[in-house]
Amino acid sequence: MKVEVLHRLKCLNLSPSRRLGQNFLYSTRALKFVKTWAKKLADKHADYRIFSIGPGIAIFEEELAKAGFRVLSIEKDAKFFPLYAQIKSYNPNFHTAIADARFVKFPPFPIFSNLPYYASKFFIDKICLSNNWKFGILCLQYEVGQRLINPSGKRLSPLSAIFTLKANVVDFLVIPKHFFIPKPKVDSIMIVFEEIPDSPNSEILRKFADWLGILLQNRRKKIKNSLLFKKEHPIWEIYADYRAEELSVSTLFEVFLKTTSLNQ
Repeated sequence: MKVEVLHRLKCLNLSPSRRLGQNFLYSTRALKFVKTWAKKLADKHADYRIFSIGPGIAIFEEELAKAGFRVLSIEKDAKFFPLYAQIKSYNPNFHTAIADARFVKFPPFPIFSNLPYYASKFFIDKICLSNNWKFGILCLQYEVGQRLINPSGKRLSPLSAIFTLKANVVDFLVIPKHFFIPKPKVDSIMIVFEEIPDSPNSEILRKFADWLGILLQNRRKKIKNSLLFKKEHPIWEIYADYRAEELSVSTLFEVFLKTTSLNQ
């Protein structure tokens, strides 16, 4: 697979863009992981579409298209489009558009992406605030992925909290850094997740993220000192002496709902 990555780059006279955070994955184990889980979840949800953010040299996207998925890719780097035209010529399931995914409304498709570190937080937030994507597979910097898998203690953040309310992580695969061209400084992790039915809407998630952000501005501060809710609230006696990072996401969300409804 590494040979194929190098071949595509050479044929197109391309080199990865540092500015765009391009690191091309060539792990056959990761490819098998993606195809296996995509097929399993597509069968479960009866949805054989994939929305790909920044496909780059599109090896994974091409393989998904070969497997019968209808792949819609959004890529801002126009230098890849001769390659995409070539793939499209023999695989009608492969579709691409030139656009900056930051400014595109996500379609209600399952999501796949190898996200660059600089953009990962933005796109995870956007995924959380989008609806009806059913499932997703993301390749992330290891530390970012761990925050989503286990958002407790020091790993708790507003972003990891709203992701937990929006999605269930069902599997993950650690990918050593030497499986990328060029090799990044740290390892990556690929996570598979499903959208939680009847999860909170985007407005509530955004308000909860803002609320939790205030609580986490000083992680050593106890909830009773954050002044986020009134002392006469019955929940005060239960959680007042805790710090935010000592509570689970579900408990924090419960506190948020009960205290904000009192203050409105």
